[in-house]
Amino acid sequence: MTIYNLGSVLKQYDQEYLILEYEHLFIAATLREEVLLLQKKNDPGLIEKVVTEAAAFKLLEVAADWNIDRYSGGQRAILACLLVITFIREQNKKGLKLLLNHVLESISTSNRQLLLAKFYAIRDTHGIRIYTSDRGQIREIDPN
Repeated sequence: MTIYNLGSVLKQYDQEYLILEYEHLFIAATLREEVLLLQKKNDPGLIEKVVTEAAAFKLLEVAADWNIDRYSGGQRAILACLLVITFIREQNKKGLKLLLNHVLESISTSNRQLLLAKFYAIRDTHGIRIYTSDRGQIREIDPN
């Protein structure tokens, strides 16, 4: 399927995919607020797990109440992905299809490999399928 206009993609595929779009990774100003919107409750445990996971990416200055704009684009992409991965694990979500639109391109090669390993882990445990847009096409990311 061809991607020409992101607005139409969101309108057409938002029922089929959980879409992470690089330009719109967060709605809220902080991780705490994002979790409140996501779960409709405060969840310091979920935030702490994201902060702990971020350390593997050498993101050591992550805090629940820091403004998201404080982080670089690649750091925001990593945090958004870690939030989704952690949420899927904590809520035991199964069978989701994730569309990462221009997200992986914003992350260094080493961090991209580390992040993909985390996505592949939930793929195996939760039946999650991961897609990306590549040259105007949506394609599944296959670890093989």
